[in-house]
Amino acid sequence: MKKCHLCYEDIQDSAIRCKHCGADIAAAEAAAKDAKNEQAVSKFAGRFWGVVGALIFAALAYGAYTKFLYMSAAICAACGFVFLFFAPKA
Repeated sequence: MKKCHLCYEDIQDSAIRCKHCGADIAAAEAAAKDAKNEQAVSKFAGRFWGVVGALIFAALAYGAYTKFLYMSAAICAACGFVFLFFAPKA
């Protein structure tokens, strides 16, 4: 037995619709599964671009520390502006 997502009444595990309120159980389960998959992909993409951004900034910081000070500062500022644009999307 499982619970209906709308009225919380007990229904059979193989039920497609709730016999109490008529809610579409199969569609709700599919939507929940899709939302979970989308969240996992978004979480992975955010971590991936976070690591890539950290590596870029580390390389630029090393370059600024050694000899390419002005070029590294300009690239760092450009990457910062790009990050501000793409960060909300991840």
